[in-house]
Amino acid sequence: MKLQFVLGAHDPEMDCIESILQSLSVPCVYAMRGARRVLPHQAYQVDGLSKPLPSDRPTCWVECLPETSESALLPGVTAYADHHGEHPCASAPPERFFEASSLGQVIGILRDTSAIGEDWGITEALLFEAANDHCKWSAASGECPGVDPERFIVWVTGRYAEFNNWDPVEFAEDVARATNLIEKAPRVPWLPGDIADLSAVPLPEQPCESGPYIQGLHYATHIACMKARRACVVTAMRKADGCSGLQLNGTGAETPAGKRPVEVFLKYWEKRGFAAPDLYGNSDRGYAGVWFTCT
Repeated sequence: MKLQFVLGAHDPEMDCIESILQSLSVPCVYAMRGARRVLPHQAYQVDGLSKPLPSDRPTCWVECLPETSESALLPGVTAYADHHGEHPCASAPPERFFEASSLGQVIGILRDTSAIGEDWGITEALLFEAANDHCKWSAASGECPGVDPERFIVWVTGRYAEFNNWDPVEFAEDVARATNLIEKAPRVPWLPGDIADLSAVPLPEQPCESGPYIQGLHYATHIACMKARRACVVTAMRKADGCSGLQLNGTGAETPAGKRPVEVFLKYWEKRGFAAPDLYGNSDRGYAGVWFTCT
C-alpha cells in the first residue's frame, strides 16, 4: 500500500523533503492550523490538512502532529519523522546527523516501504541539507562525517539565498554586515561565554530608521557564526502571525561555545514562567528560543 505524508512548517529541509516526494509521485499534504500551513511554533497543534487524505492508507507525519491523541486526524498515523522535542533523535550526536535528521528518516521510511531502492543515491547536497538542519554548528566545525566544513558553509550560503529568493550577492553582503554586527555588539550579560546580543537589530517588519537593517538577519547570522567558528548570537524573531521572541544560535556540544549557553538560556526563561512550546531548545544541537507573544 502506497505511503502518504503530512508535512510540517516550511523550511529548507522540509522543502527538500517535499521535492523528493514529488519526484517519486508520493502523495503529500501540509499540516494546517486554521486556514493556513502551520508555523514552527504551531507544528504540534495541527487541526487540519491542506487537502483530505485517505484514512485507510499508511501516513507519515513529518515534524508535526495534532495537539491531542484524540484527534480525528491521528488514526492514519503509521510513521513519524522528527528530531525535535522529546523525539529520540532530538539529541543525536553529529556522528549520526543524517539518520537522525527528518530528511534522513524520511529517506529511510521510503526505503523500508520500497518507494526507493537501496541504491537510491545520497548526494552531497542531501548530506549538507541534513547536517544544516540537525547540527549546522557542528558541521561547520568538521564534526559531521562526510561533510567538508568549507564546502558546507559555501553550500549553506547559496541554499539560504535560493530558499528565500534573495540575490546571492546581496545576501553575501548581509553576511558581511552580520559579521561586523556580531563583532561590535554588546554581550548578553545573563549568558555565559561570548554571546553577542543582536536582539535590538531591526527585523524586516520594523522601520529602518531604528538601527541597522539586514533583510536576511536570521540566516546571515547563521553563516557568520559558522565562518567565525566561535560566535554565538541572540537575535529577535517575528513570525507572520504576530509572534515575537528571541533565538540563541551558534552553540552546541561539539562547538567552542559548548552546551552551557543553551542550558542557561532555558533556565533563565523557565524561571520567568515560560514553558514549551513557547520555550524550546537543545543544548547538544546548539539552539534555543522563546516566544513572548502570539496572536
